[in-house]
Amino acid sequence: MEIRLDASGGRSFSYFSDEHNHPLLDPWLTGLCRGHRFMSETNIGHMINMKKGGINVGQIYRVLANQVGSSEYLSFMQRDMYNKISKQRRQLLGDAYAALKYLEDQATNDPSLYFNHHMDACRWWLLQLLKVAVNEKAPISVIMDGDPSMKFAIEKEFPNAHHRLCAWHLIRNWFEMVEGFGVKNKNLILDMYKKRHSWEIAHIRGKFFAGFQTTS
Repeated sequence: MEIRLDASGGRSFSYFSDEHNHPLLDPWLTGLCRGHRFMSETNIGHMINMKKGGINVGQIYRVLANQVGSSEYLSFMQRDMYNKISKQRRQLLGDAYAALKYLEDQATNDPSLYFNHHMDACRWWLLQLLKVAVNEKAPISVIMDGDPSMKFAIEKEFPNAHHRLCAWHLIRNWFEMVEGFGVKNKNLILDMYKKRHSWEIAHIRGKFFAGFQTTS
C-alpha cells in the first residue's frame, strides 16, 4: 500500500495490493483464532436448552458439531461454551443484586413499601410447608442432589430422614469432572467406570465378603 500527499495537503492511496506476504491459514483452522471465534444467538439458545435438560457441555458441543458436519465448521470451541455459561451466571447474579438495590431505594422513598429477603433461599419455608401438607408426617427418605445447604435444611426439618444422593446428579457430575480434567479418553478411567458395579460401595453394599480382600 502506498499513500501520497497531494497538492492540497490531503492524502490519497496510490497503490494497494491484496496479496499476503505470508501463507494463509486453512479455512478449518480460522476458528482457532480469537478474532474469528463467536457463538451465534441460535447456538447459545440451543446450548442453554440442552444444559437445562441435564446434558453436559461436551455432549452439547458434539451435538452442535454433528449438526454442521464437523467441529471444524463451528465458529467456536468448547472452552467458549464454558466461558459463555460462566458469563451468563455472573449476569444473573448481577440482575438479582440490581433488583434488590431497586427495592431498597424504593423503600427509602416510600415508607409504605415493604419487602423481605434475607439473602437466603426458600428451602426452609418449602420444607415447613411440606410438613404441613402431609399432616406433620416426616418422610423417612429424601432423594436430592449433594447441595450442602439443602442437606443441612433437610437434617433440621426432617432429622430422622435418610438423605440419599440422586444417581442422575452423580452421573452428570462424574462426566463433568472427567471432561473438566481432560481424562475422558483415558482407558483406565473409562474401564474403571464400566466396572463400577464390582468396586463401588453403593453397588456392593449388603453383599457378604466376610471382610476378605484380594490380599487376604
